[in-house]
Amino acid sequence: MQDKSINGALLALRKQIIRGDLDGLAHVEALLVLRGADLPAVLPAKRQDAAAAGTYGGYGAERPQERRKHAGDACGLCQRQAARDTTRGGL
Repeated sequence: MQDKSINGALLALRKQIIRGDLDGLAHVEALLVLRGADLPAVLPAKRQDAAAAGTYGGYGAERPQERRKHAGDACGLCQRQAARDTTRGGL
């Protein structure tokens, strides 16, 4: 195994120990110090109810460009644009 792989595994284990309030932190940190690795700060875990992928603002709202597209559908703008494109030999 490469040194960076071992260091990465030890750092991931350290993060799990800190976030989960588990035993063995002193041993893992001692191994990291012996290997000459830096001990970065560990941030709290992300919330489980954080914004899901594909949502805007984490509240299930559409992204602004999607909202504009749908607003154009509601007022008939998209149909007029499509008709204008076909008369010009467009799409």
